[in-house]
Amino acid sequence: MPQFKITVLNSGKSRVHKLTASNASEARSLGAQYGRVLNVKRALAFSLKRGMSANERYLFFVRLGTMVGSKMGLSEALQLMGETFTGRIGAAASSLHHQVNMNSMQPATAFSNDTRNFPPATIALLNAGFKAGNTPLAFQTAADYEDKMRSLSKGKTLELASQILTYFVGVILIVASTHWIAPKMEEMGVMVGAAELDVSIYVFWSWLVEILSFVGAGLLMALLFLNFVVKRLAPVFADKVISYIPYFRDLVLSRDNYIIFFKLALLLKNGLQLSESLILTCDTAPKGLVKNDLQKAISNLQHGVNWVNDFTCIGPTEKAALASSGSLSDTVHVVELISKQYITIYASRLEMIVPLFKVLNVVFIVSIGVVVFAMTTLPMADLFDVFLG
Repeated sequence: MPQFKITVLNSGKSRVHKLTASNASEARSLGAQYGRVLNVKRALAFSLKRGMSANERYLFFVRLGTMVGSKMGLSEALQLMGETFTGRIGAAASSLHHQVNMNSMQPATAFSNDTRNFPPATIALLNAGFKAGNTPLAFQTAADYEDKMRSLSKGKTLELASQILTYFVGVILIVASTHWIAPKMEEMGVMVGAAELDVSIYVFWSWLVEILSFVGAGLLMALLFLNFVVKRLAPVFADKVISYIPYFRDLVLSRDNYIIFFKLALLLKNGLQLSESLILTCDTAPKGLVKNDLQKAISNLQHGVNWVNDFTCIGPTEKAALASSGSLSDTVHVVELISKQYITIYASRLEMIVPLFKVLNVVFIVSIGVVVFAMTTLPMADLFDVFLG
């Protein structure tokens, strides 16, 4: 159904609420609950506005979880947040309140529909809590996840993307310095009178760096293609290939694996049986190697076989620990340890890769400086010596 922006006057203050309705008349009727309706405007189906940031989501879940945990109804808590907060937090709360209260929508569905404010990983964790029947814990878990991702990233993910972009810019500049800057200097006559000056070592260095940079750029583009294109078309095949690539597998697979095992542990801790927890976790898991393992685990349980026998996404020690778990509490403990292990690996690899790209980019800058120095400063210095001599 289309969405409408309703401007209402309540207690002398005007507020804007975003509602879902079949037409403007219905939207006006729905908006009357918030106060005197001043304006009804149909919202654009496509919006360039950004959703909540990680910091805003963390605050949203902490406040919402606190109120729901103190026995306040979810609808009432969302309404209060919509009236108390401004900006994206208030808008998200008002929209969710309308979906839950007016449209009688289940909380899991309402949050899942708001993909602009809640990314898939957060929605998956919320759904795990909702299905476990513990709404306050669902919000607390989502808040803990957002806080953990903030603390472990601290801008490192964005910095990594920036360094990769700088790497490609460096490759372009290396090519330009060798094939455009140097010839231009010769055309301008900078090398005139310095014919005896040997700059071959500098030219060789620039060619060597250029070749190595092309090889590195080619490998990097292949990895990006594997992760963003092949993984969408053939997720299981892509995960299998990625699992053989050191460091890259830790960056790509560890974060998703953390979320999956965290959800499984959360469901088990809330009293669900292992079979039911595996089914719910598998339903929300992204397509790939781990989802295949979960499907095999469900099949193994149904046939009376140890559920971890066909797991390929975890190491032999973790597999042995899960297989030998004698009780549900032991299984929960091991699954939690596996999830923590994945997030620790992800953070450590992120801390390692970013400085590596920084070093490569410094090498590019130095190489460009060497080429320009050899083609301009050295010839001019040689001409100056000739002039003085």
